[in-house]
Amino acid sequence: MIFVMKILVFFALITVSFTLVAEERPLSACQLEIKEHCPNETGRPNTINCLLKLEKEVTPQCKQELQRLGKVVEATGARGSGGLSSFGGVMGGIGLLPPKKTIVSLNGQLAPEGNPTVIEQSKINIATPIWSDGGESFSMSVNAGRLSFNEQQSFDTGIKTPKELNRIELGAQYSKALKSKRMFGLRTSIGSASDKPFHGSDEITFSLNSFYTNPGSTENTHWIWTVFLSNNNPLINYVPIPGFIYLYKTEKFTGMFGLPFLSIQWTPIEPWIFSMSYFITNFNSEIAYGFRDKVQTFTGFSISQQSFLRADRDELRDRLFFNEKKIFAGIRSPLTKSISGEIQSGMAFDRKLKEGESFNDTEMESDFGRSWYLGMSLNILI
Repeated sequence: MIFVMKILVFFALITVSFTLVAEERPLSACQLEIKEHCPNETGRPNTINCLLKLEKEVTPQCKQELQRLGKVVEATGARGSGGLSSFGGVMGGIGLLPPKKTIVSLNGQLAPEGNPTVIEQSKINIATPIWSDGGESFSMSVNAGRLSFNEQQSFDTGIKTPKELNRIELGAQYSKALKSKRMFGLRTSIGSASDKPFHGSDEITFSLNSFYTNPGSTENTHWIWTVFLSNNNPLINYVPIPGFIYLYKTEKFTGMFGLPFLSIQWTPIEPWIFSMSYFITNFNSEIAYGFRDKVQTFTGFSISQQSFLRADRDELRDRLFFNEKKIFAGIRSPLTKSISGEIQSGMAFDRKLKEGESFNDTEMESDFGRSWYLGMSLNILI
């Protein structure tokens, strides 16, 4: 039994990611392609978009640099869900600037064994541009997800765990280019994440993100300053959280160093890529071989957390957390010019449902054991 899962369109992801965080200096490995095919493009986002359309004309070295820069931003993105996903998107650079085209992402994961239980996860994300006028852009997004168990278990307090958790979110995004290579943007979302979505006002989730960017003191650095507010995240709910990112890039290394996360990409010898990202309760490390525009194999280790608002909780400040660790291996490749797919499998362990006021202060816990799992994904650019 195969449960269809995740989608990833390499070209679309890099286009969205780069529009925010990349500085204006031409890509070192792509200078010949820029000079020959994109001489009239001004600004880093336009240059990146031009390069991504070249396909066969772009050298492997240029493709690798595009991949590394896109991957480092992707790594700080939605490792969790809800408020955590939104905050990671701000800090990583994705999620605030509208995409050039509509992007549809599908994700699915099946773990057929447990304590005992079957765990199924599925997600769909849709982002589409509404309008763009000069340096201003606006888009809308819809995100939905489902986490289900084939049977209820019990917390250590005797309370029954939910059998299904759902999430739905509607988002709006705005950005404006400023003078001197600076930029300002906002992203807001509202939805519900619960075993009973929209059961009442106590199950409603919201987030508000703002960012401001400016070039660093050298041509290979950039700064991003953020403020994040949400009622469903692992830090502090209902309180504005300031943050920052320092972006540093060389020919073989790209790093984002911020508070409270880290994301790096290193290409010691092509086509090897080493990746690592950390954000509070989420961690991901990966070793990959190959180019994403062809075929790439990978293996890695990850720690993830999703948060929900259980409808019948006694304390309104409590959050329900689903924690999971994975060791995995897989393969990813474009399927057509506008569709990319990924499949991975491995062992999921330390799978637990916990409830409490914060991720490290949980009062109830239920252990779901470990299981091998199969995950699949697709990204579609329309």
